[in-house]
Amino acid sequence: MEFGLQGKVALVCAASQGLGLASATALAAEGVELVVCARTAETLETVAQQLSLAHGVKVTPLVCDLGSARDRTALLNSVLAQYPQGVDIVVHNNGGPAPSTVLETAYTEWTNGYNALFLSVMQLNETLVPLMQAKGWGRVLSISSIAALEPVAHLPVSNAVRSALGAYLKTLATSVAAQGVTVNTIAPGYIATGRLTTLFAHHAAQQGGTPLSQQQALEGEIPAQRLGTVEEFGATVAFLASQQAAYITGHTLVVDGGKRKATH
Repeated sequence: MEFGLQGKVALVCAASQGLGLASATALAAEGVELVVCARTAETLETVAQQLSLAHGVKVTPLVCDLGSARDRTALLNSVLAQYPQGVDIVVHNNGGPAPSTVLETAYTEWTNGYNALFLSVMQLNETLVPLMQAKGWGRVLSISSIAALEPVAHLPVSNAVRSALGAYLKTLATSVAAQGVTVNTIAPGYIATGRLTTLFAHHAAQQGGTPLSQQQALEGEIPAQRLGTVEEFGATVAFLASQQAAYITGHTLVVDGGKRKATH
């Protein structure tokens, strides 16, 4: 299916690996020009070159620590210097906080999580979304987690901050829909990424067994009986960014192989 994205411009955050890279790859395959950001310059440069060569699109790498307000400001300045009318699509993404228990989580971990996961999204939106409104077209996509809908053990900061972010994005969606801007959250379940490998190792250290046994036990709880792939996740991002998805906004789309128990 042709998604009608040829020539659009997207900013994809934390795009050097995992779900951010999957998102950037899927959009590049649709002919979208990219601005990709991440913290590590060397890795980001490599990713940008690979995406450009594979898909024949312009890819601009910009180093940014999304947990830093100063870095976010510099990122926005660089994006607008290259694209004065802003981008058409923004994919919010950032690494999740480290596993912990609620009472063992330090105050700084809560504030760092809020800054990196919530304030980063808000700051980028405050600049980029009005430009989308002015053009009458835009897509705001936020990569979250099923933790925003069903708390996950040992991820208290992610559970709390992502829940708050979902409420903010729903509120934003209702205020910009009339100008052709859609705002949606994607809540991945268990997708095969490096982040998940880290969590399996953590659970094995806490509960016993091996990371592989932890993975197999989890897969047994998923109706699809497997982990999701980054390609499947990327396809979801591309669809929600598409022309065909223009009437879908204010939603949290769960990509989890049927694991989530709630029906609403």
